Amino acid sequence: MQPRSDLLTFKRAVRHGGAMPFRPVLRKLATVQPAPGEGRTLRFVASTGAVDRDGDTVALAGWRLDAFRRNPVILFSHLADTFPVGKATHVGVLDGALRVTIEFVPRDVPIAGEMAEAAFRLSKAGFLSAVSVGFKPLAYKLSNDKERADKFGIDFTAQELYEISLVTVPANAEALIEPGQRASVAVSAQAALRRERAALRALAWS
Repeated sequence: MQPRSDLLTFKRAVRHGGAMPFRPVLRKLATVQPAPGEGRTLRFVASTGAVDRDGDTVALAGWRLDAFRRNPVILFSHLADTFPVGKATHVGVLDGALRVTIEFVPRDVPIAGEMAEAAFRLSKAGFLSAVSVGFKPLAYKLSNDKERADKFGIDFTAQELYEISLVTVPANAEALIEPGQRASVAVSAQAALRRERAALRALAWS
């Protein structure tokens, strides 16, 4: 797997004209409500061309999707060392956004199915509303917009999509499940993740 670069390190290098120690893979968050699909599928807006909270823009016309379409796995919280929770059955730019349809792993699949079931139910109920795109910048420039100068805004004009993850940052900070009901779901997901990692370690040593 390619090394990850945090956004601040990348911006410093771009600002000062320094060489990249490696090809960075950046992550951008989109907090949107998923729309229902068919069966175990949900539709998400993965990215738009609007100025984001980091002061950056990611051009919709600049998305390169071929590599992702060949391996369209959906991760949870960018955990690339675990099983995926789903796959993208469709990804593309439509109606002013990069949109993805996610089909979740069936519940009865050992280990991965438990995590996928938790992610699916939380997303469908509106408690897990965000996705994050991981991409390799191909072309970019510092923004000339003075309103974004304090954040050293970058305009990404071409980028290769590497991965999409469900992440635990809700669109509304107050849209939380009531106290006393959250623990069973959270503990179940954490237990499933521990079992999954234990299984992967066993496979590695076998």
